Amino acid sequence: IRKDFKSKWMDFTAKQVMSSVPMGFIWAAKSFPVFVKDKSILGTGETLVSLLGLFDTSEGHSNKINESALGRCLAELPLYPVAFLNKNISWSIVDDHSVKATITIEGTTVEGVFYFDHSGLIQRFESYRYRGENLEKFTGEMTEYKTLAGLYVPTKLRAIWNLKEGDLDYFK
Repeated sequence: IRKDFKSKWMDFTAKQVMSSVPMGFIWAAKSFPVFVKDKSILGTGETLVSLLGLFDTSEGHSNKINESALGRCLAELPLYPVAFLNKNISWSIVDDHSVKATITIEGTTVEGVFYFDHSGLIQRFESYRYRGENLEKFTGEMTEYKTLAGLYVPTKLRAIWNLKEGDLDYFK
């Protein structure tokens, strides 16, 4: 993971619990000495960053964080495919290789587009998410699908902020 163009890649370990009904996740990561918790539960998002797990260096609760966290839920649907059936998601066909998903939970609405390859596998997801205070274009790429626990899911992921100054890979 990395924060900006000048940053070096940082190794981290993380655990994530995802739910399809209700839609949400809790993600806890550490890259010593920094600990991060990110979550979306019932349309409410939260980001918490702490140093050594002892004191918070930043904390976030806002409509922007709610939207970004719910957007992450949409982007990660291919990791837990049963969530595609969530009743809070509406679908519309864009063209032969893409569909638009719109999700609304507790007054928070987010949308994004899933793009499929010629085999019918999801190859990328595009939406807008908040990066700090700015709404930015976001792309999630998915490759190298494998069967895990009986589900055919992507095992190689790449997250990209499509910024004015260029594409910033921030997760691989």
